[in-house]
Amino acid sequence: MVKITNNTTRRQAFTLIEMLTIVVIIGLLLGIAMPSLIKVRLQFMRSASLATLRTISGACEMYKIDFDEFPPSNNTGYPYLPAWQGRELLPLLLIGYGNDTDTKGHPMEGGATMDADDGKDGFGYRMSIRGQVFGPYNGTEEAELKDSDNGRPVFVDSFDNEIYYYRFNGTQYVTADNANPSADDPPNINNYTKDDGGNYFTRDFVLCTKGPDREWMTTIQANPDTDDITNFLRE
Repeated sequence: MVKITNNTTRRQAFTLIEMLTIVVIIGLLLGIAMPSLIKVRLQFMRSASLATLRTISGACEMYKIDFDEFPPSNNTGYPYLPAWQGRELLPLLLIGYGNDTDTKGHPMEGGATMDADDGKDGFGYRMSIRGQVFGPYNGTEEAELKDSDNGRPVFVDSFDNEIYYYRFNGTQYVTADNANPSADDPPNINNYTKDDGGNYFTRDFVLCTKGPDREWMTTIQANPDTDDITNFLRE
């Protein structure tokens, strides 16, 4: 009886050449896909930043219902507020994060400002001893915050940029000191917020961030080539 043997052996692994070929192909595919992935990621972060601005914008509208005006962007006429920039005042006014350090329910005791003693423990604040507890507005307590260079909480976008806030007073957008704006403010907020015809964008207040490149556009046009994120440009 003749015994037939099968000398064919099962292949156990890829050869080195095959492995290198696979690595090269994967590298090429990643190289082709990476720009698209980065673009998608940036667009997602930009959309998230716009959503944050919309949340804050809605909170400002709710604040107006309670106080018949939008949050101030300086402390002129508001002796209970600290002399901060608008972006620093906004979390304080929309969230209310100061402690109630002395007599419970009594705000701003001993000449303290709201950031030192706002009359309520936890989120929210009181404007008078027996008054209504105001804030937080529109879920802004869930928005991301970080400390500014001055050590004061400020809202930030998805790129970790501070969100700037300016209220319009009927003539111009107001900073804490229009004659001496912060070095980090847009180059000139009252040029920055005008269209091609030199007219202000019709907003009661402005929210804006530097966007992904972390640089301000010198001026904003009606259809700008800019990555700045604002509440007054159509996106």
